[in-house]
Amino acid sequence: MSQQPAVVFLYRESKPLHREIFRDFVRAIADCGHLSVCVAPEGTDLGAEQLDFFEPYPTGPGREEAMRQAVARAIERHRVVRIISTTEDDVIAAARLREHHGVPGTGLETAIHFRDKNAMVARARELGFRVPRSCVPHTLGTLEAFAGTVGYPIVVKPHNGISCGGTHKVEDVDQLRALWPTIHQERHDLRAEEFVEGRQFHIDTVLRDGQVVFEAVSAYAVTLLDHFRHRSIGSVVTGTQDSALEQRLAAATRAVVTGLGLRTGIAHTEFFVCPDGELVFGETGARMGGGYIFPLYRQAFGVSLPYTWVRAELDAGYRPDPTHRRTAAGDLLFSADSGVISDITTADELLALPNVGEAQVWKNPGHHLAHVDEAGGQGLGFTVVTGDDATDALENAASTLRAFRVATQAAR
Repeated sequence: MSQQPAVVFLYRESKPLHREIFRDFVRAIADCGHLSVCVAPEGTDLGAEQLDFFEPYPTGPGREEAMRQAVARAIERHRVVRIISTTEDDVIAAARLREHHGVPGTGLETAIHFRDKNAMVARARELGFRVPRSCVPHTLGTLEAFAGTVGYPIVVKPHNGISCGGTHKVEDVDQLRALWPTIHQERHDLRAEEFVEGRQFHIDTVLRDGQVVFEAVSAYAVTLLDHFRHRSIGSVVTGTQDSALEQRLAAATRAVVTGLGLRTGIAHTEFFVCPDGELVFGETGARMGGGYIFPLYRQAFGVSLPYTWVRAELDAGYRPDPTHRRTAAGDLLFSADSGVISDITTADELLALPNVGEAQVWKNPGHHLAHVDEAGGQGLGFTVVTGDDATDALENAASTLRAFRVATQAAR
């Protein structure tokens, strides 16, 4: 067994941006003098990467057991000091692996608080936060009675979902009765919540031993649930982070994520700010924010979120050093069309527009474009723009999105 400390990270790749995250993970591990060991599905092409070791595992039935065996092989060969999950899907598996192998880091009880929304919301309520009223949809009658108490609309969603997948906003009893036959077999995997009216924010936090290493408060341009199937999803972050509301949201986030048990790691948290100014806890995850959020902070602060996360896990003295502070807005690219792409605006064309700091387009003519079924979007790409303030940045973002075009034709 090698005595050089090693970091195992569980990796899955579904978008080109994930490879950038991978590289920043490996760079951070190397900068700490550790070995990088990537555990990923067979077929993940890492041959050109500066990676120390790769432990592949087969996908399909028994995937999680195969992943556990791959991690066990890594631990037999290396002095593993951390096991890190790069995706929310593997947060529970990583916690189990840490506990089984005696590797420091977030344990299973904390991982459940960050993955199971029933446990998460119950614990947040215990901590004194206002949370949406909710129920488990045992029967259609249970849901109708719940809606009668809290009023329509209500939200029905998986208790362990990701990115609004499988989430439904139900406006009235007719919609509820129409929805029920499509969800009743999975009822105990779901939860129902009152719909919260208010502005929605995401707060991204990196902690080391309960102390903040990095945090940023960003305002969504729209409420996710109202809009993710109909337009682009984006958010804006200020470079100063000094408003009373930003500081209030940051403090609330620190309290909830540490109250849920996170000591060292990363969290992506959402709060609503009601019209009367009250904060309502939405949810949190022990993961990086997805989509454009990593590039958003790169443009706003010159800081790599994945690099900062891994360095904080390994180096108690590490603090990121922002190279600049400016206001930035990020958006997922969106099209109301579906079908086979015949023409699409390129990343170079977007980057040539004023105020655009980053742009990636992940689909080309010939690729299929599907309708949106989660807040993660259609996999088209993203843009990040800068501005003098939040209003200016959002206007620049809207102008950039208007310049993005996709033409489609029916599949043959």
